Order: sequence, then C-alpha cells, then structure tokens
Amino acid sequence: MNKIVGYIKIILFLLTGLSILSFITQNPSSAPARFQFNHVSIVRELADFLCLCSILFLTYRQWKPNGTDNYFIVSMCLFLFISILDIHVWLWWTSTGSLYLLLTIVHSLPIPYLLNQTFSNLEIKTKTFFVAGFVICVLGFLYDIVFINIPIQDITPELFEKNMRQEKIKNWFYYIGILIAVTGFVKRISEKKAAHRPA
Repeated sequence: MNKIVGYIKIILFLLTGLSILSFITQNPSSAPARFQFNHVSIVRELADFLCLCSILFLTYRQWKPNGTDNYFIVSMCLFLFISILDIHVWLWWTSTGSLYLLLTIVHSLPIPYLLNQTFSNLEIKTKTFFVAGFVICVLGFLYDIVFINIPIQDITPELFEKNMRQEKIKNWFYYIGILIAVTGFVKRISEKKAAHRPA
C-alpha cells in the first residue's frame, strides 16, 4: 500500500513536469495565457526552464527521499513562485473555460505534498487543515455574494476591470481553501503511512 501511494505521488509530480515541458515546446502565440514578466520573452523562457528543473528535482526527491535540505527548499521555492504567478493569471480565466481550470489543477498537484513535507515537523492536527480550508472557502462564498454576485447593466470598462479583480480575489479564496484542505488530506495519508511502517 505504501509503495502504491509513493508511485501515485511520483506520477502526479511527473504530470506537472510534462505540463511545464508542454509550455516550453509550444509556440508562444498559441500557448495559453500566462504571467509575462513585463513581456520580456527571455525571462519567461528562463522561468520555464527553472520551473522544469525544479519540478524534475522534486520528483527525484519523491523517488529518493533525503529530507528537506537546502536543495529541496530552493527547488520548492522556485517551483512555487513561478507556478503561483501563472496560477494568478489562470484563476481569472477559469470562469471562461475549462482549459485554465485544468491547468490550475495540474500545476497544483505537487503543492500539498510539498507543504506537507516542509511543515511535517510542526504539530498541527489534520482537523485544523480541514477547518481552515472550509472557513476560507466560506469567506470566498461570502465575498462572492457581497461584491460580485450583483447584476451590472451596461458595464463600463472600469466596472469590468473592477469585476475582474473581484472575481480573481474570490477564486483565490476558493483556491487557498481547497489547497489547505487537500494538504490536510495528504497529511492524514502520510500519518497512516508512517503508522504502518515497520519499526
């Protein structure tokens, strides 16, 4: 059972790596929208290369664990920083098409595992993750009702920009809430896995 869980984790990391590799090999003009670093293409290409290298190293570390040393921390920070910049763009476009929702999910697959590995030494109960995730999702729902879910007639460009910002904030609430709850689920699996490990 422990081996199956380990293989599933590696497959999830590899899926994210393949998605990043797909971006690198695509024509930029036909690729999905992403963070553009002030429209400097070489910076975007460097970010893709660093993100791919970091996820490949992190995948290797899932295969051959060696704790959370400096190499692991640097790779994780690079991957999270670049991925979250792209996810920030995609969280608006998720409401316009399923492609960006899929991209957000695929690039988020390793994040709960990375967070669990990084904070495994902290004595945080699994239930705390579930409660925190639920509360943040409720806040997103309330934000939607108060600020967004209002019909606007003859919307102006200024109102459209404002609505876009509010939509993205709402999606960030939902994204963070779900991510924290999934991290709690991963933590629970890790605890059960450790409990069944031979002494």
